[in-house]
Amino acid sequence: MTFAAIQVAIIVLVTRQHPVWRTLLASAVIDLLAALGVILLLDLEHVRSIRPSFLVSVYLFITLLLDPARVRTAWLLPDNEAYSALLSISLAAKLVLLVLASVEKKKWLLSTEKYHSTESVSGPFTRGLFTWLNGLLWRGRSESLAGDNLPAVHEKLLSSELSARFADTWAHSDQTGENALLWAVIKCLRWEIATIAFPRLCVVGFSIAQPFLIGKVVSILQRTDTFSIDISYGLFGATAIVFTGIAVS
Repeated sequence: MTFAAIQVAIIVLVTRQHPVWRTLLASAVIDLLAALGVILLLDLEHVRSIRPSFLVSVYLFITLLLDPARVRTAWLLPDNEAYSALLSISLAAKLVLLVLASVEKKKWLLSTEKYHSTESVSGPFTRGLFTWLNGLLWRGRSESLAGDNLPAVHEKLLSSELSARFADTWAHSDQTGENALLWAVIKCLRWEIATIAFPRLCVVGFSIAQPFLIGKVVSILQRTDTFSIDISYGLFGATAIVFTGIAVS
């Protein structure tokens, strides 16, 4: 609730300004609604999901990439210290909330739910960066691994489930059509393919931005007369966003 209280304080501060900045007010209201949505979703998924919330983690991660530009711009505005300070506190609260939302819940699961694989109870960052394999790699470094030492396979990768899903898809497909097997596989695994497509699009976007960023850095460094500390901070933030985005996505 502290996160929502910060957003309420920002709304109160914006409404007391003369004149009221409508853009800032609309942004503050949207941030408050988003904060309430995050709190509600965290509460629901904490008791209904065995893994950290994907939506909350992705939302907080994206806003943490974009909000530093807002905070930097707010600090550059004259006579705006209170609003800038609240934005900075909001950014720090999002970072803390992201860390807490990414904590795995395996040790709190009921005894009937502890059979799930390590991957299925891991958060989006742990699965995206494959850090859930670190324990297995560390054990394999010091001892020989047998079949009993290997972690359980993700439930969606079990041959029995995949076989049943594909058999049902194949039974409802046009088996005499051209490339019938290919279309049946795509239809059976459409959601898995879709989740792969989004990060690949992000990689394309960040990769396109990379040469523009490098060109901007080179042009700024060549014009030493216009170089300033604000421009350097902006280039530093843009570089961090682009290269971190490429690595993560």
